[in-house]
Amino acid sequence: MLELEMRILSELEELRAENVVAMMNTVVMTKGDAGQIAEACLALEELTQSGLIRMAIDYNERKKLRSASVEESMAIIRAIPGNVHFDAGKGLWLWSSLTLPLKLYDVPIPEILVTSEGLAKARSILEERGYQWWRQKR
Repeated sequence: MLELEMRILSELEELRAENVVAMMNTVVMTKGDAGQIAEACLALEELTQSGLIRMAIDYNERKKLRSASVEESMAIIRAIPGNVHFDAGKGLWLWSSLTLPLKLYDVPIPEILVTSEGLAKARSILEERGYQWWRQKR
């Protein structure tokens, strides 16, 4: 498992779901390099194909995030690069098409959802490496 994949899973252990740009701003050492988006998307694709995460862009009838299928998740991931940009002034990745005001129950930015298998893997990663190991001073 690649480093970035482990970072994503470890963050999902506590949150269970997180939007794409918030995750990128947490797990990627943000430099604004377009290659970082491609790397993050590759990690998301691998985690999806391994059954450890799914994507979500809408809610079910109970107003809970609806986990997309593998195929839907892969399509969502492929759309990420065209919708994310780097704001050099803020030093953050932002979702380009966010429109305000948000409507109740909108999912304005795709969410990453951990599966039960992903949660188990996340816990083992955290046991071995600790919380946000990539940010720890050495």
